[in-house]
Amino acid sequence: MCGIAGIISPNSLLVQQQRLQCMADVLQHRGPDGEGFWMDGHIGLAHRRLAIIDLRAVAGQPMSNEDGSVWLTFNGEIYNFRELRADLVDRGHVFRTTSDTEVIVHAYEEYGRECLNRFRGMFAFALWNTRTRTLFLARDRIGKKPLYYYKGHDCFMFGSEIKALLADPAGPREPDPVALDHFLALQYIPAPLTAFRGVRLAGVAMHRRLSKRLEVRNLNVRIAGPTGVPVRQSNTRTAPPPSESRTRLPSALSATASRRHPGSGR
Repeated sequence: MCGIAGIISPNSLLVQQQRLQCMADVLQHRGPDGEGFWMDGHIGLAHRRLAIIDLRAVAGQPMSNEDGSVWLTFNGEIYNFRELRADLVDRGHVFRTTSDTEVIVHAYEEYGRECLNRFRGMFAFALWNTRTRTLFLARDRIGKKPLYYYKGHDCFMFGSEIKALLADPAGPREPDPVALDHFLALQYIPAPLTAFRGVRLAGVAMHRRLSKRLEVRNLNVRIAGPTGVPVRQSNTRTAPPPSESRTRLPSALSATASRRHPGSGR
């Protein structure tokens, strides 16, 4: 478990490390092994680290590619990162670490947002592309790793927990009456709503791109199946016969357990 957070401000405001520090401090319980910050004028990323794979400082976050054009803050684990790394090395990518974090960076360089279809794991991450000046947010297909975001009057911010957004002076302050109405009626708040106006829980299998002009738009959201191939949205799909399920289940469970072993529990 790690903690991620970040801010994008409009042209008139620069992101100061003090703001990111406040957001990271309230996420310390998610990542007691270290912290990291990266800022570039109007964008800032923060990370609290729980070191599981590659414990060296070079594997800390936010992490970049070789030329610093891509920056990533990531929470979770990519179970098939070794296979992805080998493929990316064959394609000419150079790695500085043995972490799954760096695999995300190079997979994005190689495949763009389609890299999500290649990841098997649990994750929430934010990736800043300095060339296109866009922020890429993504969450795993099951929604195991949390990711909240808030689009305020003069900034956009995100974090692993709502308290990271509350830690910033420009963060949310007003309750959401619709969400509270749901809570009183249902005893829970249905996603993507939260108790705070404007704060949303990112949907499962969601990815979004945000430009520096704070123009948020949905992009080709895909619900990925167990093999990474988008699931066809159809009501006509039928389950395999029991005999086939009994045959496939042991090997599927074995493969899943094997993939989780390297850093299970992150």
